[in-house]
Amino acid sequence: MSLTVKYYGLDEVLEYFDKYAKQPYFSIWDKSQPLVQYSGDSFDEAKEIITDEINLCKKRNYENPLCIKLHTEKAKVYTSTNKDYNSSAIFLCYDSAIGSALMPMQQNNNQSTIMLLNEINALKSEISALKTEKIEEEEEEEDYQDSSMSFINGVNQALEHPIIAGLLNKLINGKNVSLAGVNSNLDLDDCIKTLFDKGVTVEHLRKLADMPKSKISMLLSML
Repeated sequence: MSLTVKYYGLDEVLEYFDKYAKQPYFSIWDKSQPLVQYSGDSFDEAKEIITDEINLCKKRNYENPLCIKLHTEKAKVYTSTNKDYNSSAIFLCYDSAIGSALMPMQQNNNQSTIMLLNEINALKSEISALKTEKIEEEEEEEDYQDSSMSFINGVNQALEHPIIAGLLNKLINGKNVSLAGVNSNLDLDDCIKTLFDKGVTVEHLRKLADMPKSKISMLLSML
């Protein structure tokens, strides 16, 4: 009997049975050892028995190639020498050649397979954790960007006050400008950087903005 596997898993075996069985009679063998047989008259019952047998073999990690014979004559017991079948096929219980290759041939391979599956599951968990971490980092970055924009907007609002703009211009460039407007030649970016380098903070600018115009004018006159 050739051991070339042609079918994998329950679905393919049932398709083979539907296509080639002229009678519902069949027998399943592991080499010369019979596993199950049927000589009843119901195709549905025959397929149920095939299904139960293959599922049982899968549950027991049965990795041997099996042979199904489709008999043409009813018999109480089918033997390995019986020739009254019109078709036979070698199959594996598992759904694919890859799946069957993963199943162990010996106990030590059993342990190796378990270790491999555990490693795959661990990798899946690690990938899931990395995805979660990435999402959290993106959310934190969005919060940081929102905070940064709020800070920048606060600075811009303070610097837009004409009195503060005039004071900055006088502190940095020593220019006399009207407190009612901002010198068009003033480079605010350089002014801000210089003041911040010298210890001026946004809170200082806010306090200046809250001062009465007369007090700020007095401060300007002292520069």
